[in-house]
Amino acid sequence: MSVVTMSERDLESEQEVPDAPIGLSVPPLEQLAPYSPWETSTAFSKRRQTLAVFIVTIASILNGTSIGYSGPAVPLLLNPVSTNIYGGFLTLDVQDVSWITAIMSLGCFFGCIVSGPIMDKIGRKPTLMLVTTGLFVLGYLLIFLAPNIGTLLAGRFFTGSGLGFAIASSTVYLVEVTSSDMRGVLGCFVQLQGTLGVLFTFAMGTFLDWYFLALANLCFVAPLVIGMLFVPETPRWLILQGQDEEAKASLEWFRGRENQELIFLEIENIKCGIEFGQMTRVTLADLKEAWKPSAICLGLMFLAQFCGLSTLVFYTVSIFQLARSSLDPRVASVLVGITLFLSSCLTLIVVPKFNRRLILLISILGMTLGMIVLGICLHFIEQTPPDQPLTSVLKWLPVTTVILALFIGNGGFGTLVWIVMAEILPPKVRSLVTSLSICFGFLMGFVVSKTFVDLAEAINISGTFWLYGVINFLSMIVLGWVLPETRNRTIEQIQKKFTRSYTKFMVPHQEDYEELVSYS
Repeated sequence: MSVVTMSERDLESEQEVPDAPIGLSVPPLEQLAPYSPWETSTAFSKRRQTLAVFIVTIASILNGTSIGYSGPAVPLLLNPVSTNIYGGFLTLDVQDVSWITAIMSLGCFFGCIVSGPIMDKIGRKPTLMLVTTGLFVLGYLLIFLAPNIGTLLAGRFFTGSGLGFAIASSTVYLVEVTSSDMRGVLGCFVQLQGTLGVLFTFAMGTFLDWYFLALANLCFVAPLVIGMLFVPETPRWLILQGQDEEAKASLEWFRGRENQELIFLEIENIKCGIEFGQMTRVTLADLKEAWKPSAICLGLMFLAQFCGLSTLVFYTVSIFQLARSSLDPRVASVLVGITLFLSSCLTLIVVPKFNRRLILLISILGMTLGMIVLGICLHFIEQTPPDQPLTSVLKWLPVTTVILALFIGNGGFGTLVWIVMAEILPPKVRSLVTSLSICFGFLMGFVVSKTFVDLAEAINISGTFWLYGVINFLSMIVLGWVLPETRNRTIEQIQKKFTRSYTKFMVPHQEDYEELVSYS
């Protein structure tokens, strides 16, 4: 599973070359401080930003519930005596549940595509508060009340759309209200809250039926809606609408009212960034020049889906049932949820201290070994008749392998993929290429979720995990060859690895600011 997370570089496009407010002289770039004065938070501002981001990323908990729902729900839906809320029997096969699992990714793709124009039209806050929560409510109610597979599929599509909206709108809100010195830390809330959602769903799935599980996941909608009542719209969107006084009030809520000069400077800086963005459009030539890092980003998103992590989460309980684990499969799924959460916490400690490339390759190596060992275990289990007991090793090794693979994979590759993508892309094309890569990732998520059942029927489940292991191994070799180290590297140093004309991507430049200041 790849739950979206952000690094400082991902969230600090302004930090690479700090912004200069209109009307102020621009010193040489090498003399500029790491953060502009208005980008250094007071204790009051840190508390307000943390509160707002915590509320906004409740949407990430809903994301986690949608991602984790199929884990406990699939075996319940496949149960021959499974009924809907009306007491009627559902007759579903493995192909049906593969569609129920996979269609969520198509909903994510749709949500990400249409969320941008809606956010720009009605604002970030209403998009989160009304549209995102509305899609989750509609989707989970359709699942709860579903009399047949068609309604189930519709419900999963709408919860997937809510996930796509939540990813886009919560990320934009976070970027637009946090100061540079807080974005790296607060960006981790997206990952942590997402894993909490998965853990909650797996825990509820130990004793709830599939339709009541959908209803239980709705419990996070009310806290999100109520919480959003107490936080303002983002200053950037308000300025885009020409509502400067409302933008000033919003900034005062986040930064405090003590220093009106810095509030004014930040407003002018936002206006400068908006005008400069309108002057610098991404062209086809820019994308062509940045094809190498863009190709790596697409490759990373492909691996994020086909490495096997998403499959382990989507089909958790079913895999443990097939492994004939001595541990109750539902209890084992809760251990998986705890593992995902702990690995995300560990990431906060490990990633800042070690080289990205090293962690990434070690993580992929761990996933390679995990998939191969799990495939070997499942192969021997497939060869053991159902009426014969498994050896003592086969009773515990598959569960242990799954937990270790998820811990190493999610704690390393699952998080670093987002950080590395942000760091290797030139600033000018970063937003567009990242959006395209995420959409590509959702399409690949649909493919891997749908084809898991088909591959298991064609080459057995053991062969499927061996295939994932081979994909991981080949990806490790390719990434080891083409991926540069990004930790403690400037954007210029990173771009030199890809293109000689990297300077054209370094926007905004000092001279560009001087021209804009003069123009304004």
